[in-house]
Amino acid sequence: MPWKRPDNVPVGKVWNRFQGKTRDGTPGLMYQIRDMDESYRETCLALMSKIFLRDEPICKILGNFNLTVK
Repeated sequence: MPWKRPDNVPVGKVWNRFQGKTRDGTPGLMYQIRDMDESYRETCLALMSKIFLRDEPICKILGNFNLTVK
């Protein structure tokens, strides 16, 4: 069953915010988990298909890192 955005959730929603670890007294960077802007779609899909799928352990075992993402 495909996912459908609820009507009451606007596009661009920030789902979570968090701070990275402090290292050598330097505060960690702030991060946000948010909806992907449509203008970044191709960049994100390229990153996922070339880097994430290659490095993700289950994909390594199954050899699924050469799949084409549509």
